[in-house]
Amino acid sequence: MAGGVALALAWFSFAGAVVNNFHRRNPDTALKFIGDDAVALAAQADRRFTAAGAKAADDPEIVAAARESLSRQALNPVALRVLGISASMKGGFEAGRPAMAVANRLTRRDLATQFWLIEEAVSRGDVAGALSHYDHALRTKPGSQQVLFPVLTVAAEDPVLWPAFARYVREPAPWLGDFARFAVRNTKQPGVIARFFQRTGGLPRDEVFAALEAELLKRLVEAGTFAEAARYYRSLNGADPAILAEMGFTGPTTQEKFAPLTWELFASPGVSGAFLRDEKGEAIRLHATMETSATGAIARKIVYVAPGNYRFRAIQRTAASAEGAVARWELRCGASRGGNVLWSKQAPLAPEGAAVEDVIAIPAGCDAITVRLLSAAGTSPNGIEAIFGPASLVRLPN
Repeated sequence: MAGGVALALAWFSFAGAVVNNFHRRNPDTALKFIGDDAVALAAQADRRFTAAGAKAADDPEIVAAARESLSRQALNPVALRVLGISASMKGGFEAGRPAMAVANRLTRRDLATQFWLIEEAVSRGDVAGALSHYDHALRTKPGSQQVLFPVLTVAAEDPVLWPAFARYVREPAPWLGDFARFAVRNTKQPGVIARFFQRTGGLPRDEVFAALEAELLKRLVEAGTFAEAARYYRSLNGADPAILAEMGFTGPTTQEKFAPLTWELFASPGVSGAFLRDEKGEAIRLHATMETSATGAIARKIVYVAPGNYRFRAIQRTAASAEGAVARWELRCGASRGGNVLWSKQAPLAPEGAAVEDVIAIPAGCDAITVRLLSAAGTSPNGIEAIFGPASLVRLPN
């Protein structure tokens, strides 16, 4: 008798362990041991429901399994969700709402329930309600980002929805950083996304979001939306509107985080650059180091100008003799590569230094120009160090 009791206890312990391990992950296996386990029944109904797709509502076995699960465990969100979605497939959102409301009260961690509630809220035009369920899903199931962020990005591109979005930017929601990164990198309308962040209170002021602001600023420039780029820049913490019209090398114009509205340095094989103060610690100069025969772009900056005649002037030299080394300055209307070349001038680089100087006509319709500096190291065996500055672009009197 004692042996029989011990054997029975061992069996139930083994069965319980199997069910606990498999009733969600492998409900069919769990039900072979305990045929009326509520969690396994709900998981089985859920799996069959997902596999059946549009035909699930017409499968009586799925509904029967969900109801049997509820009879064993009344507070069962998965079974309630299966019944709720099944009812809504037949009778619309109204038919499924009672079961889904209870499922949502029991847990907000069930992603399928949140998806249904999002669709239901959208069907009623309840933007705030839909966003609250997005919020629940993203807080409890970070893996839902890959499904929800593309939809949220499209939503963020609609100004009508911005008031409802504002609380998640201002709080901020714990998923805001990941969403902002996704939206900045994937939107086809960076200008709209920039206005979205401006109108909803602006991104939080910390290093993570500052990097995203810089990335968005660059996207605006690359998209050719220069007016949007200037507008967005003015809204950022630490912005100095005066730099928009300034070409020279100053502290504000060489802040890397606002490039390319400030000077942006390029790095390529054999070419590197840095802004350094002179021996007196006053003026800033651009130092470019180039290996033998290296060529490439050194730097660029967007400058906002009015139509008219401008005097361009830049001093350039090398730290030592440089065989065949040259630098080329160019101004393009708009984008650095796609815009029309307004002016370009190449001059040798030598230790004694030289000024590159000219009068340039900026036509109407070219409110933003890209100033680019390119260089070639020539054949000096040890490469070169080129030093540029001061540089200026000054409008001449009419």
